Amino acid sequence: MKIYLVRHAIAEERSPHVKDEDRALTKKGKRRGRRAFRGFAKIADPLRIISSPLVRARQTAKLLARALGHEGWEEDGDLAPGGDRQALLSRLEGSNDVALVGHEPDLSLLAEVLAGRIELAKAGAALIEGEPRPAGAHLLWLLTPLQLARLAR
Repeated sequence: MKIYLVRHAIAEERSPHVKDEDRALTKKGKRRGRRAFRGFAKIADPLRIISSPLVRARQTAKLLARALGHEGWEEDGDLAPGGDRQALLSRLEGSNDVALVGHEPDLSLLAEVLAGRIELAKAGAALIEGEPRPAGAHLLWLLTPLQLARLAR
């Protein structure tokens, strides 16, 4: 099983006027995400995309789905900040290749459970291969948005 971890692209700054879960991607975030995910599509083809239900992650999943030519994506509340990593991993057992779109530090903590410590840049991506259980996988690659965008050329 391949597990692609994708951090949401650049979002609006935190504000007392906007709930955290409602923060959207900025124009710059959308532009960089589109470029990065065109590169992602050259090296990855997950069968499923699963996103956090927060607006910025859903918008990122939409950009990713378009780049991959997918019809859509699924949502999972355990990809939201503070979600239950073990419950998520349990649901992934028996799955085929999947891209998980979420947030920091949760994605890095999930990666650490699976394969060891990493840190994702915004609109960055990582590929972890193995079983969805603690120490059951290993890191194959970790790319920044700029590296992904260069792959699209």
